[in-house]
Amino acid sequence: MNENTKEVHEFKVVNVLADGEHSAIEAHTDATTADGHRIRIEEVGLQTWKDRRIVRERYFYAPSNIEGKAKEINALH
Repeated sequence: MNENTKEVHEFKVVNVLADGEHSAIEAHTDATTADGHRIRIEEVGLQTWKDRRIVRERYFYAPSNIEGKAKEINALH
């Protein structure tokens, strides 16, 4: 997470797809933000690897997929 996160209650990787230097990871997170909002996010992270290190990473989620204070959370990012 980041400095906007007060506490992570649960983080779990649900699915992983790897093909050569690319991978996709589905993750579910349950956390409390620094300002006290409890959120649950389902997201997919796309990664590019080189020399056994991640060199590029992007995360995708639908704002409607955030349970809790979606509008306030999106304003933080």
